[in-house]
Amino acid sequence: MDHYNNLIKTNILFGDNEENSVGRQIKYQGGSRVLLYYSKTSSKISNLIDKVKRSLKNSGLEVVEHLFNDSDLINCISDGIKLCTNEHVDYVLIVGGAKLFSSGKIIAAASAHSKNLFELFKLDSDVEISLPVGIISTTICGGLALDNIVSLQRKLDDNTSVYHECRSDIFYPEFVIYSSQLCQYDNVSLEYSLVRIFSIMTERFFSNNKAQLLSENTVLVMLKTVLASYEKVKEKSNDAQGLSNLIFASINAHINPMFNITIDSATRTLSNAVVSVFSIPLEHAFSLVIPSWFTFMRTKNSAKLASYGRGIFDLPSDLDDYEVAKLTIERVKKFFADLSLPVMWSEIGANASDIDRILFKAGFPEINSIGTFEKLSKLDCEVLLSFAI
Repeated sequence: MDHYNNLIKTNILFGDNEENSVGRQIKYQGGSRVLLYYSKTSSKISNLIDKVKRSLKNSGLEVVEHLFNDSDLINCISDGIKLCTNEHVDYVLIVGGAKLFSSGKIIAAASAHSKNLFELFKLDSDVEISLPVGIISTTICGGLALDNIVSLQRKLDDNTSVYHECRSDIFYPEFVIYSSQLCQYDNVSLEYSLVRIFSIMTERFFSNNKAQLLSENTVLVMLKTVLASYEKVKEKSNDAQGLSNLIFASINAHINPMFNITIDSATRTLSNAVVSVFSIPLEHAFSLVIPSWFTFMRTKNSAKLASYGRGIFDLPSDLDDYEVAKLTIERVKKFFADLSLPVMWSEIGANASDIDRILFKAGFPEINSIGTFEKLSKLDCEVLLSFAI
């Protein structure tokens, strides 16, 4: 086996009312002036913010508040950087869900570098320092908080957008606080959060991992648990066990050492490209791209696809792999359709003529291929995307 070295850089705190100790956490790490970055899109969030501010002030910390603004995110981030500089902030505390994780980390890094935020995303950018970041996660897909990747989409004049991404160890937060109780403050739908967890676990399954058999079996068990937990939470929104299972599945997907750090990114690359062209939610792009990728992979590796279907959907073991792979694709399409997500291009007003625009946003022809599990050329991607017509 290849050499392996793993260090979990983030302190993970799980449990009800852990947010009450956030002030002590930050003071212990040397913080004194804290940028409190949060969103007011949830009507319930004020109660949580009051608790957090009380904890910070009781620990003798000064608080500078900054509100997340999804409709004008670029200016929101720029304003956050200015606040950190002008107010001499030395710690950033993010309170919220997935949309705040990246933007808050960008504010922290750009402030420490005294850089324009887009300079972080240049190929020759040397991102080595950041203000320390702590996170109180209010989402079931909070594993995203543990990533060392930040991303940002910028709207262009032609109404499409460009996707920026930067990877650096400085984006690991100092701590993340999780609990099933905190999920009540999330304004993102349960279905969208479910799709985020489903997509990352699917990417993990179709990656070339070191401990292949163990990682595959782990993903299948986790995905079955995720789907069962979703049903429990859908029936009872405050089901603590169901919410905790979903949170831990998301965390596991991002930090489990058996998973290769380089996952197969083909579906994510194409999904980001779809979002860039049509300005639709990422979850809608996943529901279009993943079944199409499965359909393409049926002829390439039907055994792997069949193993996925048997493990998650209990598909028959007495049928051959090629037939089970077909049933798997049908079940995955139904999974997305049942969540009221599109599975055909016509459902978002798109058609075959839009495929070239998607491929351009995915990086072709500047790049030759995408993906690691199965390298996909531009022609492969064109065929793949056509399956949703």
